[in-house]
Amino acid sequence: MTVPELRPIRTLRDRADPKRTLAERIADRVASALGTTAFLVMNFAWIAAWYRFSTDATLLTMLISFEAIVLTIFVLIAQKRAARLNELRSELDLEINLRAEEELTKLLQIVTKLAEKQGVDLSKDRELANMISPTNLAEIERELHDQIAPSAERPEPPIR
Repeated sequence: MTVPELRPIRTLRDRADPKRTLAERIADRVASALGTTAFLVMNFAWIAAWYRFSTDATLLTMLISFEAIVLTIFVLIAQKRAARLNELRSELDLEINLRAEEELTKLLQIVTKLAEKQGVDLSKDRELANMISPTNLAEIERELHDQIAPSAERPEPPIR
């Protein structure tokens, strides 16, 4: 028996990277380069040198504020892109899980029919009956929404 050849799986990031805008490419590079300990140390050294050799603290404050604004914008652009990729991964995971659930349900239905043909009485097994019925996605979504919705959004239970 031969082992099937493994095919490389391209990640979502591999497919998304070539589609990045210029701003996203710049933001990714800036966030990667400046999100390091070396950059932090360099900033501390620069500020210390400024205080040592200059008396203009107002200009230093303005430059540091400007640097913070620019870096924050780059980080936000990079985070927005990462959030979009994470959302795609979540959607892909959900789709794969739904397909796997459908396949498992079908397998349970087949095994149940085989067991019944062999004379095994499964009619009293409520758990099995529940498992072989199609999953009610709307009900699951409603339950999840109820769990994560803020209490202000949850309707009050009816008064009896």
